[in-house]
Amino acid sequence: MNETVKNARFGALALLSATLLVGGCRGDLRDPTGYSAPRDTSQVGAGTGGGGGGGGSSSELNGTWRATFLIELPDDVQRHTVTWSFLPNGSCHRSLEIYSVIEDRTITTGMDCSFRVGSGDVTITWSGNTQAVAFRWSLANFSRDKLMLDGVTYDRLA
Repeated sequence: MNETVKNARFGALALLSATLLVGGCRGDLRDPTGYSAPRDTSQVGAGTGGGGGGGGSSSELNGTWRATFLIELPDDVQRHTVTWSFLPNGSCHRSLEIYSVIEDRTITTGMDCSFRVGSGDVTITWSGNTQAVAFRWSLANFSRDKLMLDGVTYDRLA
């Protein structure tokens, strides 16, 4: 395959990924993978710290969590790995790693954030943004090693 075709395919793949990242089929706050850009959720309020409250404390959420998704495209298979890190000081980081089989390469992006834990939800404020996004969260099957974040299960890494 010549370099022009490879570059065109990679460009189309990047455009498709960007479309998937910001597009959504629902109008509520659900964003289980954390792919989309922060949305206007002014009714939620801004989360600026990591204090505990309600049904869960930030100490249960603290740590590094990972979920992996395989996505089959017409000309490719991709592995999307989402990793969340929640620190005791209320800061967080989300990284997205996309591996393309056809391109045999990985693209990694990351975003810093802060979080505040509420009763059954965690409010994320992305760095450089004043708007917040709320995610439902719980520990799956009473295990401290399985985080449910808006219906997606993440495994504890640390």
